[in-house]
Amino acid sequence: MHLYSFVTEQGHILWVMFLLGISLGLGYDLIRTLRRISKITKEGAALGDFFYWIVAGLVIWQVQNAETEGILRFCQLFIGAAGMILYYAIGSKLVRRILYVPLAVICKFFSSLYRYMGKGCDRLFAFLAKWTEQKEKRIRFRSGAETDADMAGYLSGNFR
Repeated sequence: MHLYSFVTEQGHILWVMFLLGISLGLGYDLIRTLRRISKITKEGAALGDFFYWIVAGLVIWQVQNAETEGILRFCQLFIGAAGMILYYAIGSKLVRRILYVPLAVICKFFSSLYRYMGKGCDRLFAFLAKWTEQKEKRIRFRSGAETDADMAGYLSGNFR
């Protein structure tokens, strides 16, 4: 009975690593789709890939340590890589096509919102600048200040 539980445990670990490989492939496709939408430079893409593989390595290490209690085997890494390769061979193009449209719409929405908010902020700042300038002219007229030094003295209460 002990051998049966050992074999099922190994099967479970291999299945988890296979699914981890598929999920890492999905994550990479998400990054590739976002990169295609946002038109990142080659240097930015290389930097993003570098950080992706660091994070992917840490995730693999963490999952493998959690599942095997620190016993690492090459077979488990091989099965994870096989899951990733199988995903790329079978589903990657389809998933990227499915992800592209919703992600493009979401990115377009947020970029339009950002642009609209930027224009609104520009208008608000222009209004505030004009309002402040008019208020300063009114204060200057009331106080009789002719220079900025006179105006500063008036505002601080030291006006002659």
